Amino acid sequence: MVLFLANIAGIAAVGFLVWRRGRDRYAGSTTAARWLRVVALVPLGLQVAIFLLFGIAEIASGDLGGAGHLLQAAAITLLGILAWMRPLEGGVALLAGAALFIIRFIVGVVSSTPLPESAVLSPAIGIAAVPQIVAGALFFIVGLLTRSATTPGAGQGK
Repeated sequence: MVLFLANIAGIAAVGFLVWRRGRDRYAGSTTAARWLRVVALVPLGLQVAIFLLFGIAEIASGDLGGAGHLLQAAAITLLGILAWMRPLEGGVALLAGAALFIIRFIVGVVSSTPLPESAVLSPAIGIAAVPQIVAGALFFIVGLLTRSATTPGAGQGK
């Protein structure tokens, strides 16, 4: 739930930027930026596929609570589209959402007694946080690459 709410907040923030300023014109200005943007979509696509698998399987078995996984998949998809349009800001939103999820997960694990043995290598971290961290870092790097490539005087040693 924390990841979903953090992603909704990221959608609102990056969506507002896209609405007011439009997409980043220089997002794919270099070859490295174009390739990194494509690579950044791979972990998000895997995460969406897992959430779709969970959601559809739960709904097919009669548990309508699986619709929550479909909502998570929709939020991640929308955040990925917005990150494609504004890589720097989208990367920050993806990283922030994953960081909030990890913090909430750690607080939940530490506050539970006794400490579960599987807490360190939980599948929840691998499914929910790691893809967003990887994609967020790649989108952030793309944003930095395009900003440095389009800044006047960049690389001039001034």
